[in-house]
Amino acid sequence: LVQLIERKSLPDFTVAYFPSYDKLGHDVGLDGAFSKLEHLDERLGEVVQAFGGLERMLEEVCLVMTADHSMSNVLDDEEESAIRLDARLTGFQVADAGNPWREGDQLKVCPNLRAAHIYFRRFTPDLLQGAVEQLLPDPRIDQIMWRADLTGKEDRGFRVVTRNRGSLLFWKGADGDKTARDHYGCPWSWQGDLSTIDAHVSEENVILSENYPNAFERIASILNLEDNGHLMVTAWPGYEFKLPRTSIHGGGGSHGSLHAQDSVVPLLIAGAPGGIELPPYPRTVDVAPICLNVLGLEAERQVGVSHVD
Repeated sequence: LVQLIERKSLPDFTVAYFPSYDKLGHDVGLDGAFSKLEHLDERLGEVVQAFGGLERMLEEVCLVMTADHSMSNVLDDEEESAIRLDARLTGFQVADAGNPWREGDQLKVCPNLRAAHIYFRRFTPDLLQGAVEQLLPDPRIDQIMWRADLTGKEDRGFRVVTRNRGSLLFWKGADGDKTARDHYGCPWSWQGDLSTIDAHVSEENVILSENYPNAFERIASILNLEDNGHLMVTAWPGYEFKLPRTSIHGGGGSHGSLHAQDSVVPLLIAGAPGGIELPPYPRTVDVAPICLNVLGLEAERQVGVSHVD
């Protein structure tokens, strides 16, 4: 990056990725990786100096700094911190991850750090309900989610269940008995307990959740994906999902759940041209349209609008 600056060869749009904190954070945890933040600070100082100082830098470029995720610490004791979903699902023949389906396999577990997807080979609502009943008693599992139309009981929306915070059915629209909007103007209705996502409704009729920010939009967006699992499972902070041939980051850091510890990141913008404004509650999905707007280009979705179709 410094070489490009010194040669005055920067293109219109440049992405510089600094992965060292993520790598070390996974290995040793958040506090142990702090030296990498100091290292990054020094490297950014070199970038500023290559321009000839901060003022000259911001005369030439708009700087956008953010991260793709945050990170939470994982407990040291791997026997405790590793959630073996295959061991929890004793009533099913679980497929060997990474290999084709075998005769008799009923489901496949695909862990991704602190979240996991479960795919049924031949889906039925009874199989889904049976898996939920086997997973729900584990106190390390935070939330279990699925599209409500999979069970045949509801024709729309999304179901979230927890071990001790209740169950929630929600859908896009303002046609329910309980309804409010999110920070991006999208109306939502629900049945059940908002404590499932640790949420409440403000005096302005806005859905708020400190521990699971923007939960409705994020859950709906991922469960609407064509290749999403039939079930999605998240872990409490301190825990990670594991299979026999996978490893976890015991004593280190991890991410991937809906929890704020995994999700909330900085977003810093400097040197932006006039007319570029941040919404009051920016998201990572707003970063790309922000960059396009800085370049004078039209974004498919504007900054701060809902991403739920």
